[in-house]
Amino acid sequence: MSSATAPNEAEFPELHHFLSGYFHEDWIDDVTSPTQAFDGSLEPEDQWYKRVVERYVRLSGQVRAAQTVTEIHALLERRLPEPQLAHFVGRNLSCSYYPGENVPFSAWLVSVADHLVYCTERAA
Repeated sequence: MSSATAPNEAEFPELHHFLSGYFHEDWIDDVTSPTQAFDGSLEPEDQWYKRVVERYVRLSGQVRAAQTVTEIHALLERRLPEPQLAHFVGRNLSCSYYPGENVPFSAWLVSVADHLVYCTERAA
């Protein structure tokens, strides 16, 4: 696929399912409790997304997780400029997670893919 070709969410059905279904606007409520949020028992906030990844693998299985990894890599192979990638992930793939001011979406997606692989290998 050409890097000049604009992506379409239909090309990434499992990634769309993952991001819209697990990184929805209330995603934090799915992986934390009010007690954890206030008692300091959680890892740093920038690592909370890993809990979402672990939940996804647990509920969706290894096959869907592997397909999600494939689709992340396919999206990253487009080499979209960061603003366009962030817009596509947020708007077209309905992801409500923001990785932080100093973390590009491409780096976050690589980290998500790596954690998906780690979780599927651990579950095997």
